[in-house]
Parts: sequence; C-alpha cells; structure tokens
Amino acid sequence: MLYKPATCSQPGLVTFLCGTCGKTLRQMTVSALGHDDETPTKKVIDFEATSTHAGQFSYVCVYCGETLRTEAIPAHSHSYGYTKVEKEPTCTKSGTRGYYCGVCGVLYDTDTIDPTGHDDGVWKIDFEPTADRDGQMTRYCTACGKALESKSFAPHTHVKGYAKTIKDATCTVAGERGVFCAKCGAVYEIEEIPALGHDEGVWKLDFEGNSCYGYEGNLTKYCSRCGAALDTKSQSKYAEFVRDTSMISPAMGGENCVNDNAALYILIAMAAFAAAAGAGFAVRAKKRHN
Repeated sequence: MLYKPATCSQPGLVTFLCGTCGKTLRQMTVSALGHDDETPTKKVIDFEATSTHAGQFSYVCVYCGETLRTEAIPAHSHSYGYTKVEKEPTCTKSGTRGYYCGVCGVLYDTDTIDPTGHDDGVWKIDFEPTADRDGQMTRYCTACGKALESKSFAPHTHVKGYAKTIKDATCTVAGERGVFCAKCGAVYEIEEIPALGHDEGVWKLDFEGNSCYGYEGNLTKYCSRCGAALDTKSQSKYAEFVRDTSMISPAMGGENCVNDNAALYILIAMAAFAAAAGAGFAVRAKKRHN
C-alpha cells in the first residue's frame, strides 16, 4: 500500500497494490485535513495597537501558514510589563534591552546596555627567555581573548603557585586550567578540562498532534545545561492513521478515523457482502422463475 499524506488544503491518496505483481488494485482519496479547533497555531502580531487605534493578532496554522482567526488588540497606551535582553553586550559592543507591554505583550521600547569592558585578564607566556633574549608574556581578556598588554621577563625557573580555571568547559568545548608561576605571575602551563558532554536532557512538547486529522505531535529533548536539541520524536504514531469520512461514520466510532489496514479489511468485507447479496438475489430470482 502506498500513502500520500493529505495536507491542509490538498487531499491525500491511498493506493492498494497487489502483493504479488505490484499492480494497482484500488485508490482511495483521503480528504484534505482542513482546519479545526485542534489545529496547532502560532500567534503573530499583524499591527500594534496605539493609544487611539486598535491593533490585531493573527493565529496562523503552523503547517501551511494560513490565517485561521484574528483577535483585536484594544487601543491603549503601552505600559511596562517586563524587561528582556534582546542583544547581549560584549567587551567592546553595546547590547540592547527591550521593554514589553504588560497589556498586549509587544516590544514597545528599547535602550542601550553599555559594553562590559575587558576584564583583568590573565598573563600567558608567549615565549620563554633564552640565553640571549628575554621572554615575553601577554595579558589576555578572558571574556573575548583580546591581547591587552605585553611585557618581557628575565630568565628564571618557574615555581608553581596555584591553578585556576581560565576557560570554563562547556558541553561540547574543552576548558582550560592555568598553572600560575609564583615568581612572575604568568600562566606557564595549561591543563585541559574535558568537555562536559550533554546531560540527559528534558523532553518538551513542541506542539500537540491529532490522530484523527492526520498530523503528528512532536517532542524534542533539550540539554538542560546548554539548550541544544538532542533528540526528537513523534508524540504518538499518528502517521499510521488516515482520514476517510466516506467509510467511517460517527456510529462506527465517532472520530472519522480508520487505520490503514482496517480500511483494507473494510473494503474486503464490503466486497464480500456485495457478492453474497448478489448471489442470494440470483437464487431467489431463479426460484421465482421456476
């Protein structure tokens, strides 16, 4: 059997094939899914409200993008609801902070977050001194890695002072632990901190599915440490169902759903019933003739 899924606006097609030669035996049209109250949607702002004019939200189908319904946003003056960082600042570049309306939830104002500036950094040895030249060390910002200043140092034997993490490990990238010299204060040895790897994560529902109308729900597992998507799966095996309102009535289950294999069984049963009825009619007609 071949199954071409129906979409919101286009019908699907179920093709029954001969198991021996592959010849097409019958085709059954699957009604277009359409939209109903269970269709998953996302909410978008068409235009914002002002103090004198109403705005509008639209609810659009997540599959085809068609607008299913709209909702007016009453005219109002925006008032503070909550703050969200839209763009994180860096050492040298400004960030952006957004202010969201407590009535309609739209972003109505922003301001600038000052650059964080370079941190004190750590001294790292660029090259060791030799018999005829001094060594060199450079102080690097630990946030962005920029070289802040350099200086030379005379030959000496490094003495272990303390160890300190100079770069945190993440799920996928190794970190660094620096060993600092007690004499010159520079990092003269770097130890690798293994990458942490993703944790077991948590499953979150992306959107609900509906078995009767042919679309699946979806679950995604996210690392709770870094937020990376680790795995995805259907909420249930919705794909094994097709919609066929011509064959299944509410009295037969009320959901207008039928399993693919069940559809074939029903077709066979209907054909057998028709054949039996025809044979019975022929027998009765022959008796009346006699």
